[in-house]
Amino acid sequence: MAAGENPIAMDAGTDAWRLNMICGGADAVARAGVTVIGGSDIRDLDALTGAVAQYGITSIIHLAAWQVPLCRADPATGAAVNVVGTANVFEAARKSKSFQSQIKRITYFSSAAVFGSPSQYPPGPLTDSSPRLPSTHYGAYKVCNEDLAKVYWSEHQIPSIGFRPLTVYGPARDFGVTADPTLAIKAALLGRRFDIRFSGSTDMIYVDDVATAVIAADRATLTGVRTALCVCVCVCDAVSDSLLSVVVVLVVACI
Repeated sequence: MAAGENPIAMDAGTDAWRLNMICGGADAVARAGVTVIGGSDIRDLDALTGAVAQYGITSIIHLAAWQVPLCRADPATGAAVNVVGTANVFEAARKSKSFQSQIKRITYFSSAAVFGSPSQYPPGPLTDSSPRLPSTHYGAYKVCNEDLAKVYWSEHQIPSIGFRPLTVYGPARDFGVTADPTLAIKAALLGRRFDIRFSGSTDMIYVDDVATAVIAADRATLTGVRTALCVCVCVCDAVSDSLLSVVVVLVVACI
């Protein structure tokens, strides 16, 4: 938005309160030229393809997902959203080759959940080439998405970059286990108790830094298919110590 882009946001919800909060209100969103298509469903290929054609989309930033708790509770729907939904994004890009404005790139979110527990790896940090050993439905879906991206490059030459963040914190992180550090910070500011639901060490990265990396990827001219761990800015130990449900499915397509 600051660079003068006019994003088209497809949101499963009909209340864009998160976007309004981040941008400083609904009026600020409107002034920035953001078009929000509420009530969207990532599983609806026709709707995605129609939006790409209608708005002349040239690149897609794909964030649509169910997170770990919902995928565990309903694996079939989790797969439909996370895997079929991602296949639909790539299909919309493939079909855009018949439009006047072709999709140049897809930037999508995988996850550090593609990796297994620390006990499954030798000492030292993981790398992008470390074996993928997911231990959750969510992680398995993300592995599938990374492989889908490879197929769409090899068969249709659709370039993509997938990010594997671990714990993203900051405004609008309010669902999922890794949202707990953000919720704990909010609780501390309000003087309330909050118990983080996991312990040990975790890498954390601020949401603005993730956004900066994603925009850079969207503007890149690299070809092929790539995945990358987000660079982490902080490591917190013993995060189980106390500090003094709605899922938004979102695809942002930047013109």
